[in-house]
Amino acid sequence: MRLLDYDILYDLMLKGNGPTKIAEITGYKLSTIKNVCRKIRQKYRLKSKQKPSNICEITGLFKTTMCDGRIGVKVIGHPKGNSSHYIFRSRYIIEQEIGRYLESWEEVHHKDEVVTNDSRDNLEVLTTSQHVLHHLAKRDTKLNYSDIEKLMREGLGYKRIAKQLGYNSNSTQCACKKIRIRTGIPLSTYQYDPSKGK
Repeated sequence: MRLLDYDILYDLMLKGNGPTKIAEITGYKLSTIKNVCRKIRQKYRLKSKQKPSNICEITGLFKTTMCDGRIGVKVIGHPKGNSSHYIFRSRYIIEQEIGRYLESWEEVHHKDEVVTNDSRDNLEVLTTSQHVLHHLAKRDTKLNYSDIEKLMREGLGYKRIAKQLGYNSNSTQCACKKIRIRTGIPLSTYQYDPSKGK
């Protein structure tokens, strides 16, 4: 009797094939395939019926939407996989091209800033510091430093300035530090005045 190759069966399951189709492809008895498929589903936490819409058109692997809106693909045994074995599709595409896992200090950047656009020409590998600086530089260009400085001179802190101007508080804090260094404005001495509101 031939031994079952679990890896082949797992790949067939990931491509959306059910037990009946897998039995036809492999030539094993349907009852045997059903038992093995059940064990594989339990081991890798797969849903009992995977729909073809859950298959990524680029990689051929199961896909899901991750917490930040990026597309994830199921890769068993990947060092950066989460508890359900998903990694970002952009990372998978880059790693397949360069033939190795990305290092802990390497990140995938989307050139057009659209995190769901994982086409190869839109992806590039940056170090973590390069990636952070790139996004901070873009964020800083949107801040109006003269408005921030004016509110700093009125005694407002960076959180109140950010809220009043509708800016990100981290970006505003960085801008306040830069302005303070350049102009010598002291730290906020703002006291809450009920007549002025919040």
